[in-house]
Amino acid sequence: MNLRACFFVPALLLSIACAASAAQMGVGEAVVIQNEVVRVAESAASQINVGDSMLRDEVVRTGANSDS
Repeated sequence: MNLRACFFVPALLLSIACAASAAQMGVGEAVVIQNEVVRVAESAASQINVGDSMLRDEVVRTGANSDS
């Protein structure tokens, strides 16, 4: 393995790891939940509760007369 490859491979792995962790970066937490507030992932939905961490680019759905 040449010197350039010895530098490039670890740098590539580090950048992939950073990108993966940035996709799951927490941006805050749920403070007020009123009625039905759920996070949607793929085909499943789960209730969000006060204090739950919220992730960047996460899809949140609220029901009628609900608020988050």
